[in-house]
Amino acid sequence: MNSSYVAIEQRIQVACEAARARKNVKITSLAREFDVPVSRLRARLHGRQPRTQRTITTKRLDDSQEAALISWIDTLDALHVPPTAYMVEASANAIIQRSAEATGDIVAPVNKMWVYNFVKRLPDGLHWVKQSPTERESIEAADISTLQAWYERLEPFVKRIPPSNIYNFDETGFQLGQGKPQKVISRNQQRTRPLSSERGELLTGIECIAADGWLMEPYFVAPGLVHLERWYEGGTRVEETRIAVTSSGYSNDTLAVDWLHFFQEHTRNRACGGPRLLLFDSHSSHLTWQFLHLCEQWNIIAFVFPPHTTYIIQPLDRSPFRALKARFRAKNNTIAQWGGDPEDTGFFFREITGIRQQAIKPRTIRKVFADRGIYPFNPAPVMERLDSTRSPTPELHWPTGDTPPPQSSSILRPPPESATQARRSQENMSRRSDREAIQLDTRRQINRLSRQVIQMAEEISLLTSTIQH
Repeated sequence: MNSSYVAIEQRIQVACEAARARKNVKITSLAREFDVPVSRLRARLHGRQPRTQRTITTKRLDDSQEAALISWIDTLDALHVPPTAYMVEASANAIIQRSAEATGDIVAPVNKMWVYNFVKRLPDGLHWVKQSPTERESIEAADISTLQAWYERLEPFVKRIPPSNIYNFDETGFQLGQGKPQKVISRNQQRTRPLSSERGELLTGIECIAADGWLMEPYFVAPGLVHLERWYEGGTRVEETRIAVTSSGYSNDTLAVDWLHFFQEHTRNRACGGPRLLLFDSHSSHLTWQFLHLCEQWNIIAFVFPPHTTYIIQPLDRSPFRALKARFRAKNNTIAQWGGDPEDTGFFFREITGIRQQAIKPRTIRKVFADRGIYPFNPAPVMERLDSTRSPTPELHWPTGDTPPPQSSSILRPPPESATQARRSQENMSRRSDREAIQLDTRRQINRLSRQVIQMAEEISLLTSTIQH
């Protein structure tokens, strides 16, 4: 609740008591005396309750559900990824849907205005904050301080959780049919590679690795509305591989929750009853109420990378994904070279297991966790690399003693110190322009600049004369 609203209501209550104690008092005079709005004072005197005491007739969540939603907002705020109005709306609808499924009721989702009405009832300390784009220099300066704070919050978890329970997951895209340039031996110097230049469909892969070198079975999101039988024919695809479908081939809020169930199935026994630390980026699908609620329920510590920093500190963003993409493109070249269709989703699922085994090895996984300063915990090299890539600050040289300041070799004489000298300089430039046949447009610009210099010199002379006298 806005603090100014509460302060005005407190003054209105005092004004109401004064009105009851006095006789024939005018409301307008009373409003001026206590500095409150006339309409609100009149409404209170006629029995209308303030917002803080009214019964909420449009409340869609009960007290426990609202408390859960506020707790979720606090969680995201503590992770330095405060939610937007859309995220709050989506999480409120998830809570409502979860309750409806338990009771068998059919309920309508909340609308956009519900979020703003809900925010008005939030506890003190939670407010709308407008975020604006930041200049590059500010981002660079903030990155170092933000990452230092992030590593400080990470350290106690890494110290007490074994590497087998420290995980990082992320999505990556595969462009079906995408190859890479390669050299072949041929008598035809114009021979091109057989891959199509057109872009194929996009398929998403979700990978998860642990600091001890373990690689979880993959979760893929294929473009389409149904599963096709040929996706599951042939190849060496591991049975535990999960394949989901969406019309776009991208993951979404629902599939993120489904992946978390997949993660729970594969890591529950590895945890041995201890907490699991899960590192991931700040994509909105990873920050829904359902996702974070399941993390809390399953003793999974959700730890979010600061926005725009995953390329610096996320393990998967380095060697694992690079090697995976390189192997994938090379395999597409081979398939196309022998007459296959690398844009076929079935080919992808038949070949991806072998590609992953070659690209993401235990030694590679352990190395990237160390390079990112996560395990073993050592953020110093990361901070040094970040500091070395910052835009250099120009050095300022101040002349000391009798040493004259450095002069540019292009300055042949000092600037004019008076209006008279400025006029002489203008005459010299005019004569030089005539001798060297300078273009008319350039000559006009020189004359305009000269007139401005003369004007400034005159103004300086007047100011100097005024000060001296």
